[in-house]
Amino acid sequence: MMGLAILGLYFSGRLLHTFLALLGQPRMISEALIGLLIGNTPLLEALVGNHANQLLEAISEYTMGCYMFVLGLEMDPESILRRPGREAIIGYTSTISTIVISMVCTVLPTANFIPEMRSPITAISLVLVFANTASPLLTRLITELKMGKSEIGRLVIGASIHNDMTSTLLMCTWIIFTSSTDFVTVDKKKKPVLNMARVISIVIALFLQTVLIRKVMPRFFFWVNNENPEGKHMKGTHLVLTFTTVFFIWAIGIIPGYRGTLNAFIVGLALPREGRLSRQLVSKINFVLRILLLPIFFVFVGRRVQMKMWQKIEKNEEGSGGVSSWQKLLSFIVMGTVGKVIGIAIVTCRMGFKLPEGLGMGLLMNLKGHYHILCALDGLQNETITEHTFLVILLHILLSVVNTPLVVAMIVRRAKNRALDGEMALQWHNPSKDLRIVVCLYGPHNLPTAINLIEATRGGTHSAPLTVYAMDMIELTGSSTLTYREGIEGVTVNDEAITGMRDQMTSVLEEYVQESGEGVTIRRLLALSSYENMHADVFNGARDVMAVFIILPFHRRLMVDGTMEDHSALRDVNKRVLQSAPCSVGILVDRGLGGTNLMSAAYASHQVAVIFIGGCDDCEAMAYASRMAYHPGVKLTAIRLMQDPDTEFSTDGGSARIMEKETDLDDQFLAEFNDRHVKNGPVAYFERYVANGPETVATLNKLEEHYSLFIVGLAGRGSSVLTTGMDEWQEFPELGPLGDILAGSDFSVKASALIIQQHNNEKHREKYGDNLEEFSVYSHRSVN
Repeated sequence: MMGLAILGLYFSGRLLHTFLALLGQPRMISEALIGLLIGNTPLLEALVGNHANQLLEAISEYTMGCYMFVLGLEMDPESILRRPGREAIIGYTSTISTIVISMVCTVLPTANFIPEMRSPITAISLVLVFANTASPLLTRLITELKMGKSEIGRLVIGASIHNDMTSTLLMCTWIIFTSSTDFVTVDKKKKPVLNMARVISIVIALFLQTVLIRKVMPRFFFWVNNENPEGKHMKGTHLVLTFTTVFFIWAIGIIPGYRGTLNAFIVGLALPREGRLSRQLVSKINFVLRILLLPIFFVFVGRRVQMKMWQKIEKNEEGSGGVSSWQKLLSFIVMGTVGKVIGIAIVTCRMGFKLPEGLGMGLLMNLKGHYHILCALDGLQNETITEHTFLVILLHILLSVVNTPLVVAMIVRRAKNRALDGEMALQWHNPSKDLRIVVCLYGPHNLPTAINLIEATRGGTHSAPLTVYAMDMIELTGSSTLTYREGIEGVTVNDEAITGMRDQMTSVLEEYVQESGEGVTIRRLLALSSYENMHADVFNGARDVMAVFIILPFHRRLMVDGTMEDHSALRDVNKRVLQSAPCSVGILVDRGLGGTNLMSAAYASHQVAVIFIGGCDDCEAMAYASRMAYHPGVKLTAIRLMQDPDTEFSTDGGSARIMEKETDLDDQFLAEFNDRHVKNGPVAYFERYVANGPETVATLNKLEEHYSLFIVGLAGRGSSVLTTGMDEWQEFPELGPLGDILAGSDFSVKASALIIQQHNNEKHREKYGDNLEEFSVYSHRSVN
């Protein structure tokens, strides 16, 4: 019968979640509703028997111990000692502001009608609970709502982790402080006497636990990781041994009487996070929690909830007056929400966010979860809060979860409207703001040139920060297996070879950032789909992070013997991205830019040429190259190809007027470029006169031996005499006339090329303006 009850609980929760997920609600809501329903019906006793309460209480205690252990294991306690970044500042501010505002509320006369507030110990405990953010639930919710890769999403997730860790540590410290009264007893003469037996047991337990965690467990984890290298299945005996050892250390702290759940958090926080074993522990425990333990935990919560208490008017100690459930709920919402929202709104506005986004982040950080229910249950069992208060707190927690999708929808809607009003192109990008680009990688062979290009794009020491989203483009075949997991990257491929390749690439990128990547932030993305649909993953990734530039590898790969390996499927991907990309696009023809060595600001010397004929794509190429110009290892030369004045090019009157207008725009752009980067900057500039397409090709061939990288616009001026006749022998027409020449196998064996297409905002607005569901951008453009 027990098995049937568990199966019924699981499938009923899945069925309800199927409907609630359409409203953006997380699994916790469906599990809570099912638990409240089953816990308040006599069906449970019929299935389980008379010992239902004892059994559910034991399972729930174990469940929350596992939950808190995983929570601690996923956090980095050393981050407290580092210089705080934006995420840490937001997280710490939310904790402090909530504590301050809540403490002020507890001493106001209006709070006296809540009996629990008259006890300082209970009041402070409630304040620490309200200050906490449910980071695991918030991470999963933001990821499911497709906001995890955005700037706001990452900030909120990082801030929630800092908040969760610090507020939980404060609660652990507070519990130790309040438990210290157990060390002193009163004898027959009513004199305080130190309970030496309890003090000694506490000291011995803490000493033994500390020695095992700091000295034994790191060696044990290291041994298990060495015995189970990446690419091989983890041995079951090693996992069982690890679970047994961790449980033993956890039990050491419980024996003297310390709270088991909080002790589990401390143990998880202190254990090594690096290596495969920690990831396996988190994965296995989360699976059991999600499938089995958490639904049972909510049934136990439902058993303790007395729904009839909602109508009760709770009298104060004097017996006069009373407080309704709505009054308590309003008081708790004020205590838990106002301080967090005000504190986060102030600090985020100082970081450059608009007030609505700051308020939205504050509401997201107000999310409550399993930890808060655990604390409420603990208070109910210790009789520090009443059943009436427990019911109100539970409703407060569920309401904070229910409204989160609405807050996310508000942030998303504002970001979409802002994105449709803006130009997602380099030419219009504010040079003082963070530049976000997506660099696509098909494998480790793309890394050397990609890293050297990233280093050049970093610019000089006074350039604005550069954020690079390195996207692995992996084909999803029939033999591949998808894995859904917690965190920002919620979907990955369960293939040891691919996982090992991605880890290797990540290590190379992290090493670059640590050694010479000042001013560069590299984050990872994954495009996992068939080649027919891979362009959609590229679109979604670029929109989510609000990138203004996508760099794609050319479909031909330079081999060791000098030949080019062709991959027609990748060419189709590049074509689709060029047709409908949400921002500007560059196709990188890799001929070993910088060789296999990473570009160094101190020693690199790269000659880069940007070719200008005219048109918006060429302007975009010049805008991108201008950032490179300020890198100390790059010497940039801007070359304008102009029509030979002695050449006649017949056009009708209308075309002549258009060409004259376009030429005026080109002259205006180049005049501004000259004032900014040539007269008072490091860019060299000269002009070349050519008569026709063949002379343009000849000019490029002469320049080939002098430069290691050419940057050109894709389209140029379609009616220009400089490219006449070139379309007759085009091999790659999607790259434009100059790009086709530079990408050809007979052009060069050492000069790389970057062919750039500027984003057409009017075309993009026509496609997505009336269909915002397809335009999923969630980031904040004005973040410094």
